[in-house]
Amino acid sequence: MTGPSAGSGAVRVPEIHWGREQVLALISSVEEFFEDFYDGTKKKKAIWNAVAEHMREKGYYCLGSDCDKKWRNLKTTYIRVLQKQVHGDTSTRFEYFDALHHILGQEIDPLGMREQAMNQGVPASVVPDSTVPAEFQELTNDEGFLWTSDMVHLLLDYITECLEAFATPDADISAVWEDIALQLSQVGSEVNSEQCQRKWLGLEESLRMHQAQAEATGVLPLWAFYTRTREVANTVNVRTNVQRPRRVRISTQEEPRQPQMSSCKSPRKTCWGKSVLARVKHIESTLTIKKRLERLEARVEASRQQKEATRKTNVLLVQVLAELRRINSALKEEEEPIHGGP
Repeated sequence: MTGPSAGSGAVRVPEIHWGREQVLALISSVEEFFEDFYDGTKKKKAIWNAVAEHMREKGYYCLGSDCDKKWRNLKTTYIRVLQKQVHGDTSTRFEYFDALHHILGQEIDPLGMREQAMNQGVPASVVPDSTVPAEFQELTNDEGFLWTSDMVHLLLDYITECLEAFATPDADISAVWEDIALQLSQVGSEVNSEQCQRKWLGLEESLRMHQAQAEATGVLPLWAFYTRTREVANTVNVRTNVQRPRRVRISTQEEPRQPQMSSCKSPRKTCWGKSVLARVKHIESTLTIKKRLERLEARVEASRQQKEATRKTNVLLVQVLAELRRINSALKEEEEPIHGGP
């Protein structure tokens, strides 16, 4: 492996060839810095540059952007294969699946659904239906306006920024949504307030549907906007003045498990013990996730407090500087000579 070529001026890093050794080295390097990606005080670009530096120490010369792009591709393939395996399809193989699952499994499959499916097979009664009811289909094209992933995230950002306005009882909700639509129109195609409200209501209904399915099946939702929409819904009391779509009642009651019970050849006590063991594992996984979320929330809160303290310090310094300038000006006036007569 050759290193960076030296020439006149900046050092040029040759484009990396992602062979098996390079990919495994990348996965190992990402694992070294994995917790940093959840630290709100650190920038992603800086972390990927650190990953690239770690790669260079192993003899693989690349840029942070190279590592970021390759990791995204690996993660996308991993999630696609994981979804198939959770649903009982073991025919699809991915060379780096185990290495990635070691890092990402706790985050993406915290309930261990993949292991359950691989060891026992997935009963049809617990496999979520891949078809979504028509009432919950994603609203992607509303009267000519295309709701891309970036536009949806911007919509959620602007809704969060209007938290105080939504919380004010006598606020003009129409004006709030018009302001949100105006901000979206400035960065993309023109969109009106009613389209923004319909999109939010669609996201809200989809959130309810995915939460109900997750509660009924125990499968972690892989909907792209699940975490973000849940965060906004729990933080902001979003109010609208357009008609809410008809809601569909989704039953979260467990289906009868007679077929599963009849397949158990052990005494009832043994089956009950396995059920309790599965429940204990579920609780342990949930507690692990909660602890991790609490740790991340603490980091974010510490970062927010640090930024707020920095802002207050800057304001204080500006005031002190202004006062020093005033005092300096007053001293100069006192030191000026008094011109008398001849």
